[in-house]
Amino acid sequence: MRFADKLFLFAFLIAASLGLGVTLAARAYMKTQARLTYVAKCSLFADSLGHTLNQLESNAETLLYGVGRAVVLDDDQHGPLPTGRLKGLRDELGVTHLFIIDAKGRFIRSTNEDPNLIPNLYSFCPKYADLVTGRARSMTTPIIPPNPEPKPFKFLTLPNRARTRLIEVGLRVDFIGKVLSKGAASERPGAPPEVFLLSSLLDSVVTEKRLQFRSRIGVEIENRVDAASYGLFAMVQAVEFKRLISNLVNNAVEALGDEGTVTVRLVAQADRLRLEVQDTGKGIPPEILAKLGARGETHGKAGGLGLGLYHARASAESWGGSLELQSETGRGTTAILNLPQARPPEWFVCVLELDPRRPVVVLDDDTSIHQVWQGRFDSLRPTGQALEVLHFSTPAELRGWVKADAARARGTVYLMDYELLGHQDTGLSLIAELGLGERAILVTSRFEEDAILAECLRLQARMIPKGLAGFVPIRVRPAAGAGEPGPDGRSARLDAALIDDDALARMTWNMAAKRAGKTLQTYADAAAFLADLDAGSIPADTPVYIDSSLADGVKGEDAAREIARRGFKEIRLATGHEPSSFPAMAHIREVVGKTPPWGLDDADRTPG
Repeated sequence: MRFADKLFLFAFLIAASLGLGVTLAARAYMKTQARLTYVAKCSLFADSLGHTLNQLESNAETLLYGVGRAVVLDDDQHGPLPTGRLKGLRDELGVTHLFIIDAKGRFIRSTNEDPNLIPNLYSFCPKYADLVTGRARSMTTPIIPPNPEPKPFKFLTLPNRARTRLIEVGLRVDFIGKVLSKGAASERPGAPPEVFLLSSLLDSVVTEKRLQFRSRIGVEIENRVDAASYGLFAMVQAVEFKRLISNLVNNAVEALGDEGTVTVRLVAQADRLRLEVQDTGKGIPPEILAKLGARGETHGKAGGLGLGLYHARASAESWGGSLELQSETGRGTTAILNLPQARPPEWFVCVLELDPRRPVVVLDDDTSIHQVWQGRFDSLRPTGQALEVLHFSTPAELRGWVKADAARARGTVYLMDYELLGHQDTGLSLIAELGLGERAILVTSRFEEDAILAECLRLQARMIPKGLAGFVPIRVRPAAGAGEPGPDGRSARLDAALIDDDALARMTWNMAAKRAGKTLQTYADAAAFLADLDAGSIPADTPVYIDSSLADGVKGEDAAREIARRGFKEIRLATGHEPSSFPAMAHIREVVGKTPPWGLDDADRTPG
């Protein structure tokens, strides 16, 4: 081989080697870049996923803690809640499970399972006992992967104030998105006004405010839902209405300082309704009160722009209502929202009409709801005809009775729960299967759900919100030949009615009335009196005696305003306080003592 050929071959090999090297280097570079790009994209995705999961975890914990505190507050006030109330809170507050556990770790209430079948809480983790001993304030699980459960869960456990019970809240993670978007259509900002049950909107606001101000130990926020606030609807924009009430409650809490009470009260006034947010704060001077509500006017807020009351008043007026402030220096302030009442929707039961010749059927898996209904029906009994009430807990029991006694079943009123623990049947599916139609009333906390509402309308069934079962007016048609009774079959004549939460006082009055041959009806609270009044059981000429200090902080003189509005003129405040300690009140005829108007014999006097 010639030298020139050798030189050419050598140069070619060098060039080929360089080309191959460049190609391999370029390929390696491209692979590295692709890998880096892939890693960067994966990192970005991981960051995004991590942020989403963190948000999910945060949202879940916020929701769980809020619900847990709400149930703890209810437990502190009323003791271990019945399953029906617990289910109502579960649905209202947007979680999937609620449990109540005793200090020994035993499940005593559950919204979804039989508590007797759930293993002891401490068997899952002994450290849960730290919540009872005080070594821990709360315990939260991370998001539990979907095994053995079909979907991931997260749980939070809190003790009640006395640390005698634990409240556990469970949330299925895929449910969080549903909760966060709940009501997006009807409650989105800017949505047109719709007819809403105001007590339902108020419940959610008051629950939120109690959580917001839970660190203010001396501050109490009360929501007075009773017979006077039953079935009050108004045409409002839900988000704006909640914001309005939220601002009024915020203002009231700020006026209290370290301690005091904010009371939210809703009552009817002819064709309008009156919503009050009242505080026991220091009050507002008259010269400032006259200016509040104008744009730019504020009081007691550093840096406040005075827009809250201005916008609240504008919203109220846009709904055909008004907003005014009443205040007395040293005694507190009351914000009063007046709105036109809206006609209740066709699904809503305004008055529960019953026939004494026909039974009433109650279907519910919660014994406490059976007790509520039985108590309501028993209150009609003293001088009227007793109702036959049939209590069923399972679909099979109801089916068996309907088939066995078809003739009576045709004229019966049915009070049906929607969810029946441990059964695939729902109240609605049973209404459809048994052809109960317009004789059926669904008693449920899920009355606002579109699917349930649509099915009720299709079946011609109606609904009562479960939380209002204790307040729905009941009217019993008089039986043939009953003479001249009131609308529920009770005698139209009463010599007096007493409203007093003291059982001893009620017993003393009953003894005195019996000895004097007088007809007396006694009540532990104003709500029970108003329920009987709505049922037509109490003539407006009945003298009413009401204690000044009723249970749960209710003032008798305040409750008497609603009684006076219903046409009662003979209202007396029966109290152990000096009459001079009360201001003159147009709706109270006089302030008297605790002694019955017929006097007391020695035999009537109770020991002590």
